[in-house]
Amino acid sequence: MNIAFLTTLNPADINNWSGTTFHLFHALSRKHHVKVIGQNTLPQAIVRYIISRKQKHSSLMDFF
Repeated sequence: MNIAFLTTLNPADINNWSGTTFHLFHALSRKHHVKVIGQNTLPQAIVRYIISRKQKHSSLMDFF
């Protein structure tokens, strides 16, 4: 079975959420094909927001 594992965290890092995403990802990976999606989603959303705001303002100083 193909599974999309949606997380903003790195599932290879056992220190995130006390290892919850790590253990869940590895348990699913034992019997299924798991593709991680969603990593870096938050930074990408922030960049898109800043770019959209910048287009609405004539100067970067309008942010402050």
